[in-house]
Formats: sequence, structure tokens, C-alpha cells
Amino acid sequence: MPKGKKNFRRQSIPTTSHEADVKTGATDQSTKSTKRKHKHKHKHKTAQLSKEAVPGKSEYIDKELYVLHRHGYICLMGHWIERVAREALIHVPQHAIEKRKRRDGNPFHLTICKAMETTSQMRQRTALEGMTALANRSRPPINLGLGMVKDNATSTRSWYCSISWDGGQQIRSEYGLPPKDFHLTLGFDVKDHHVHKGPSTLVIHSSITTSLILTKEQIEGLREAAIIEAQTSAERSHISFGLALAQAELAEDEVLISKVKLSIESVETAQGRSKQLIEI
Repeated sequence: MPKGKKNFRRQSIPTTSHEADVKTGATDQSTKSTKRKHKHKHKHKTAQLSKEAVPGKSEYIDKELYVLHRHGYICLMGHWIERVAREALIHVPQHAIEKRKRRDGNPFHLTICKAMETTSQMRQRTALEGMTALANRSRPPINLGLGMVKDNATSTRSWYCSISWDGGQQIRSEYGLPPKDFHLTLGFDVKDHHVHKGPSTLVIHSSITTSLILTKEQIEGLREAAIIEAQTSAERSHISFGLALAQAELAEDEVLISKVKLSIESVETAQGRSKQLIEI
């Protein structure tokens, strides 16, 4: 070491035992306070999760049918929805499929209740579990086929599957909501058209009266969907009933033919009474 220079080493400044205790105590208090905040935050988050069902990613693929509160609305998802949608995608332009995917994400869904129709009670985990139980114990939804609507002003189109589902109607009825024409959106040109998408909009209408296209289950589903459609569009329901009757006759199923005719008579009678009340 050169002469005249001292070796200055950085040394820790000693603290008294009292100062050390004060510092340690302050650190402990800060740590405890932070832990309490995290614990309180975690409890608050857990409480929120327990009230509203927020699924993990696995829940999108591991069930046949389940009801979920998603993006404000309440919808039906699961394996059945995915199968029906993917089988129908071959009839939809790729750009329309991508538009839907950008809006909704990968899982397909069937809207049961729009956001404006939902209540805090319906969004509770127990309520959603009850809806899921009802969906699985009732008759499965029936895919009636590909539907399409077109905006004449812009020439833009929306594609979807028209669905007949008694379980969904029961869910809506339990919460005081009116019947709904269910559909499963597949894609759209520019934006989705929020217009009538009942069974009368099926794209197979041009040939459905000349050849047997629907199964007996689908004919029955079409009959039931036509009854619902009569409550949203009386004029269009006549189209759906006509299709159901034509298919029942092509299937030569006397029971189905009789059921469709009785439904037509019942709906026409109800519509006649409503018209009389309006005139009065």
C-alpha cells in the first residue's frame, strides 16, 4: 500500500440495539399491513367469484351443455354447440367466420338472454348452475338447419343455425321473459344483423316442400319453433308451419301431420282472438 494513503473500507454503521428493534418492528408492521391488504383483496375477489360464475378455460370444452354469464349476456355453450356450428361452417364464407371470431372469440354460443334482459339474480352462480341442470335434463336443442338474413340496403348478410330448444324457453319463462327465436351465429359480412332470425329464415325453404330434407325430430322441432315464432312474427310463422306440414306429409307420418295441423289451428284461433281484442 502506498505510503500516506489509508485503506478506507466501506463499513456498515453500527446501530444501537434500540434502533435495530425499532427498524425491525417497523418492517414487521409494514409486512403485516401488506399481507392484510393482500388477504383482504383476495377475500373480496373470492367473494365476487363465488357470486358470479367465472369459468376457467377448460370449462369451454369439457361439458356437453352448460349455461354461462359471458360479456353481459347469458348463453348456452359446450360440445353440442361446437359440433353444430363446425358442421355448418362449410356453408359460410371465411371472411364472415373471421368477423364473428373477432367479436365473440373462438367458442360458439347460443344467446339465451340478452344483456338488457339479465338481472343480478340470474347472474349468480347458483342460478347459472340451476339453468345448466335444466339444460341437461330437458330434451337437447334441435338444429333446424342453416339460416341467413340479408340487409337489402347494404347487401350484407348474417349466417346462423336456427335452433328449437324447449329448455331455453323454460329458462326464459322462469325469469318472466317472453319466448325467443333461438339461433347460433356462424358469421356475418360487416356486422351482425339484429333482426328476426326464426325458422322462416332457413335457406332450405326453396326445396323443403318438394323433397324430404328434415328428420322427424327436426320436423317436430320446426313445429314447436313455429309456435314460438307466431308470438314474434305471425306472418312468418305461417311460412314455418307450411314447411313443417310439407315435410310431415313427405315423411308420411300421420301423427306429425295431425300435430302440425292442430298447432296451426290453435295459433290461428289465438291470433283471431287477439285481433278481436285489438278492434274492441
